[in-house]
Amino acid sequence: MIGVLAGKIDRGELQVFCPDGVDGESWYNKGVHPRVRVLRHLQYERYILHELLPFIRWKNQTPRLSVTGCSFGGYQCGEFCVEASGM
Repeated sequence: MIGVLAGKIDRGELQVFCPDGVDGESWYNKGVHPRVRVLRHLQYERYILHELLPFIRWKNQTPRLSVTGCSFGGYQCGEFCVEASGM
């Protein structure tokens, strides 16, 4: 994806933020109780909604925001955007 967007990134037309996921510490971590998995996911969600998104909005004061992800990350992008918009 970054390679495809490289021209726009290089020209300053687009900024890309790539946060790591924590699925290995949350949903896919079968070595801990399900409650612990949910709590770890909720910590990550709070980080995205209350730290990362406000930082992105501060860096880029445009009303437009696009998100994307692969597999579970794609689902989470949509989940977090719905949560952030208050829908």
